Amino acid sequence: TNTITNNFQEVTYKGFEAESVLSVPGLEGLTLIANAGYLDAEVEEAVVPAVRLGVGPGGVAGSPAQGLVDLAEGAVLGQAPEYTYALGAFYERSVGGRGAVEAALQWSYTDDVVLSSVGSAAHVQDGYGLLNGSIAYRW
Repeated sequence: TNTITNNFQEVTYKGFEAESVLSVPGLEGLTLIANAGYLDAEVEEAVVPAVRLGVGPGGVAGSPAQGLVDLAEGAVLGQAPEYTYALGAFYERSVGGRGAVEAALQWSYTDDVVLSSVGSAAHVQDGYGLLNGSIAYRW
């Protein structure tokens, strides 16, 4: 696999991230967490040498690369999912003064991600959710 890094001249990022932590009244040791993020990443200017893309005259792949290619029109920024969010629950309880039991459960989601700097449809990873959990005894 070849890895090529392209530096775009101008990219605009806009977005927000929010997080909330709640200790549940009446349930000592239980904490709930939620977070969400939105990212609008736009490529404003992206002129790269054609040789870095393996494209030649007329945009034909595999032909001899020449000149510069402007990727800004319709380019999607790689590794920049539009939406991310997560929900989690954490619980800790002392056990007879000898230690503590801890339990955690978290679900997170990451929106579709472009895996290349060129934004080819063939290089898009579909959005996915992950479920993580753990139980531990701490002494």
